[in-house]
Amino acid sequence: MIRPDSDKPSQTERSTTGRRLSAALAFGAALIVTAGPSLAAEPWPPANSVVVDRLVAVVNTESITLFDVRRRAAPFVARAVQKAPSAVALRADLALIQDEALDSLIQDILVFSEAKKLNLKVAPTRVDAHVKKISDSNGWTASELESQLKRSGFASIADYRRHTEREMMKSQVASIKVTSRIKIDEDEVDRLYIEAAGKQQTVREVRGLHVLLKQNPLAATDRLSEIEAVAEKIKSGELTFEDAARKFSEDTNAAAGGDLGWFAKGDFDPDFEAAAFELSDGGVSAPVKTQYGWHLIKLVESRERKISAQTDEKAMKREIRYRLQRSEFERIYQQWVRGLRAGAYVEVKDPNFGATGQPSS
Repeated sequence: MIRPDSDKPSQTERSTTGRRLSAALAFGAALIVTAGPSLAAEPWPPANSVVVDRLVAVVNTESITLFDVRRRAAPFVARAVQKAPSAVALRADLALIQDEALDSLIQDILVFSEAKKLNLKVAPTRVDAHVKKISDSNGWTASELESQLKRSGFASIADYRRHTEREMMKSQVASIKVTSRIKIDEDEVDRLYIEAAGKQQTVREVRGLHVLLKQNPLAATDRLSEIEAVAEKIKSGELTFEDAARKFSEDTNAAAGGDLGWFAKGDFDPDFEAAAFELSDGGVSAPVKTQYGWHLIKLVESRERKISAQTDEKAMKREIRYRLQRSEFERIYQQWVRGLRAGAYVEVKDPNFGATGQPSS
């Protein structure tokens, strides 16, 4: 089965402007790689603008330029301009965003260096699938895709492919280095459960099937092409989903057609759940990568059910544990990155960063 233990949380969100930037870019530009196929709407560089480039920072042997920082900050700057209540507030927000953008770029370099030390690889087929998903979901031709990528700051499709490969590698190393250190305090779970006792909540449950091809995260080869072949057999009608699970799935429920029964959020791997809960009844997912390998998911049916602390203690504790895992992942991830930074050569060359956080024009 694919039920997660307390060592396997997902990324977390943060609340302030600067923290939103840091969390969204915890694995580089992770929003583009993992959160969906749409691209940033704000063009970069902005229309009718001139970006004067200069060296901002050096991380070990790699350089970060002003152009890099402004490209990273651009979507967040656009939102800050729209929402700021005053010029003073806008200046403060922009200062924070610029510093956070530089910090996220420094983190990118350090985390990617760790991925290279582990000799992690990303199969070209995974990158192909990601780029194809963007084109297909938006209905773009190759030229339209390239145009949209350029609006988001990428020189070409090849440039974006390199970026995607890098982000996938960073995500892998973060999972390896961080999730193994996560431990959940069961006393805290019990305390939070007691606080919720007596309250009623509504939970969405789904009944699903899946096909699993297991993947070693350190393996040099990737099994995406294999799961895509299974998906094509289902799509063409050559096999039903259940028959495909019986024939190809490597999970223990393969003989039952991949039947997972009813489940709610907190039961399974967060990436698996995110894909499953986006489906409509009868829908089949695209290939989904989790810590266990590659999946295809079919959502059979869904329902809303009221739960109470008295009758659903196990379910409520599971949800509490899931939230704690997310929080603990963020804490340990930041601790790990601070350790990487302490052992690296990092020099901010531009005096306008770190002091005011806002580079001069």
